[in-house]
Amino acid sequence: MHARRLYALALILVAGLPSYGEPLFDIAVRVRLGADVGQSLGSLFEARDRAGKVRFGAGFDEGHSTYIRDNARQIVFYCKPPKAAVAVSPVGNPYGAEYNATRTLADKHGLVVFSRFGTPAGFHSLDAEGHLQPYAPEWAPDDAGFCGLQYVNDRPLVFYSNQITYDGQAVYTSDRGSILCYYAKGNLFIFHYEGQTLSVIPWTPGTGLPTNLDGAATFPLEGSIFVFGTYGDEFHLVTNIGNYYIYTNGAIRRIRESDGKSWQAYSMVRVYDDLFIGHYPTGSLYVYDEAGLRLFEMPIPVPAEVSPNAREAQTLAIHGGYLYAGVWPWGELWRYDPDNPAWEFVGRVFDAPPLSKEDQEPYAAAMKGKSDAYNYWGQRISSLTNVGNSMYIATMNKQGKPFNPAEHDFMAPETLAQYGRVHRLESHAQVAASFTWKDTTSFRFVCNEGRLKVFQDGQLLADSACEVADIVGPFDMHTGNGIYGPLSGALE
Repeated sequence: MHARRLYALALILVAGLPSYGEPLFDIAVRVRLGADVGQSLGSLFEARDRAGKVRFGAGFDEGHSTYIRDNARQIVFYCKPPKAAVAVSPVGNPYGAEYNATRTLADKHGLVVFSRFGTPAGFHSLDAEGHLQPYAPEWAPDDAGFCGLQYVNDRPLVFYSNQITYDGQAVYTSDRGSILCYYAKGNLFIFHYEGQTLSVIPWTPGTGLPTNLDGAATFPLEGSIFVFGTYGDEFHLVTNIGNYYIYTNGAIRRIRESDGKSWQAYSMVRVYDDLFIGHYPTGSLYVYDEAGLRLFEMPIPVPAEVSPNAREAQTLAIHGGYLYAGVWPWGELWRYDPDNPAWEFVGRVFDAPPLSKEDQEPYAAAMKGKSDAYNYWGQRISSLTNVGNSMYIATMNKQGKPFNPAEHDFMAPETLAQYGRVHRLESHAQVAASFTWKDTTSFRFVCNEGRLKVFQDGQLLADSACEVADIVGPFDMHTGNGIYGPLSGALE
């Protein structure tokens, strides 16, 4: 596991024990990306100290959590000191008790906050002081039916509940009701909830699609898709009843068949040479590699105060060289260090109610006898989004449904305000920035005087403070692979 390939260096390097005025770390990489067809891009390099521990790395952000792909075409540069502390602080709740839900993603300008998958409530973003304000993005007239955004050739590909647009132009409109979409490696996946069919069609952005999807390969599925991902030439998708499918070269196969018991996948992210899958009801991870699908040998711990049942690893993201996981039903945030294989509890993003085994989910006892589901006030971390030097954490109750004072009179206002609150995790260990897509381009990564800087073709993309006091070189450079998986492209 975590096999790492060592490639010939294709970079300029100054790294180690700096004299006055010299950077601790300074490399330039020239990479051929090729055509943008929605592919995951992977890792550029890792720098390891004499003990073999990763101290710097760079790659391209990517993941998928509960219906939505997190792929804003961001380049990430991180440092990883031996003791990497983080701080989590609240940013705000833009929607309130009518929705009790937020999701986050990144566009070319920064953080985007919306209510939840397909529910209109208005977009928000951060102002110069870091406060949430209403936001009118140029890529969407409003958030009615909004279901996701990614960039292809620096232009927005936007998914709605029944339509796909590219650069503001409709390319497909469903005549069969709601859809769920995914685009990667030149293939557009359209799942129609009506009839539970998956259509896969080769597509080049900028061209339209036939309304009836002539030329698409169409497959009946059992269940509704929660999550997509890729592994090499394979496209992975899992339904809500535990059927795990892989699409390759015009054919689909099922590697796990539903056994009638609850088995769900909510998130996928590539970590080195493995595909990690967030799972319910274990609240831990599965892993997929060339050997197949299996439980990850190091499960996310269960706090002693709560039940080990009905737990869900809903969200996964990489930040600062760590894998982060958001876990239902108690709003727990964990992180995993591949260098020192262990899970660390970062904290809860809700402070009420107290952890309890008596309540399998928050307020379950108080919900007994109510018309709503007993786990209505379960606590989700609904998304983890890297923007600039921070990772933003979105929250919600089970389904983003409203507060009902007649049935939910046990909820204190200060507790209710936590549902839908956005939080900011600061690590002083990473910077993420949008970049311009080019067939071939150069990036430079500099750590100097306590700052991380990223350049593209000589232009500064990002500059942020970092904590590097305990990082000492020289470093061994590993290129073409890293925590974001193998590079899709070629170093020149």
